Amino acid sequence: MKPLVIRETQVKLFKYWAEGDIHEGMRYENRLFFQVNTFTTHCYQKPLHLARLLSQQGLRSVVTVSPEQYSVWLSLECHVGHWTNIC
Repeated sequence: MKPLVIRETQVKLFKYWAEGDIHEGMRYENRLFFQVNTFTTHCYQKPLHLARLLSQQGLRSVVTVSPEQYSVWLSLECHVGHWTNIC
């Protein structure tokens, strides 16, 4: 499964509480995702590489693009505690 790359304007961002902390979340096409990492717009290859690695492990990943940053997201179906410190 290939990672999806979409504009941040196409998603709904939200915050949620898990494991004693507030996290960034995103909804796209009725699926929920949590933010794995963000990257400046100058290093576009890093988020794509990370998303590909996650997808190769069978994990549903998405890269959102905004004028300020790239964000890599994983489906909330994954265990949050295991992936929040991946990068």
